Amino acid sequence: MNQASRCIRLRRPPVVHVQEGVHVPEDVSVDQVDERWEQLCLVNPRQFDGTILHVLSVTRNGCGGAVIHAIPCAWRYYAVSLAGLDTGVWPLGVKGYAMYEGSFLMGLRSGAVAGYPGTWEFAPGGGLQPGCDPAEMVLCELEEEVGSCASGPVSSVAIIRDPIVKTWEIIHRFQLEKPPGAQVTGWEYDRLEMVVPGEEPHPRSWITEQMIKLRDAGGPEVAQPGC
Repeated sequence: MNQASRCIRLRRPPVVHVQEGVHVPEDVSVDQVDERWEQLCLVNPRQFDGTILHVLSVTRNGCGGAVIHAIPCAWRYYAVSLAGLDTGVWPLGVKGYAMYEGSFLMGLRSGAVAGYPGTWEFAPGGGLQPGCDPAEMVLCELEEEVGSCASGPVSSVAIIRDPIVKTWEIIHRFQLEKPPGAQVTGWEYDRLEMVVPGEEPHPRSWITEQMIKLRDAGGPEVAQPGC
């Protein structure tokens, strides 16, 4: 797969086609993966070998949409890839612009997360699980990570390919019912803040920088459902 960055603007939700079967990388041995996985679990006991979706391809389908072809894959194959054992796995994730009265919710990622530890990002975010709707998944992440909920519908804004941590992210936008409290409910973030545009804290992850550019170009506001 081409490892360059890519951004696809959306005017309607993407279609996720999940291929039957389970993806097992062919370029690394299972023994190598298992050994590296055991090392990761010793360092971070929070590691959980759940099922993710590995992206096979992403194509535009006209009328402002896109089709994502994916296949189930064990999380460990991506986790060891982040740790330096390249397995060629590109997970599908979801991220959100959570807005309230002109401010955007951002979180400082904890040191226990696998990708971009210690950096600021738009919250919430997480991996898309097989069988889950992306818009519903981002709201589940909002409740789990932030302890908050949306006050209206969720709109799809874009799909961004992140060449740094090798993921595809479906970007959404929605309004918060109310700002989150000061207490962080999950372990993914050390801090949460409502931030006005132009005052985003540092350091920021690569995907966050791209989302800022997308937002400032009108992405979260101009993308609407339909054609």
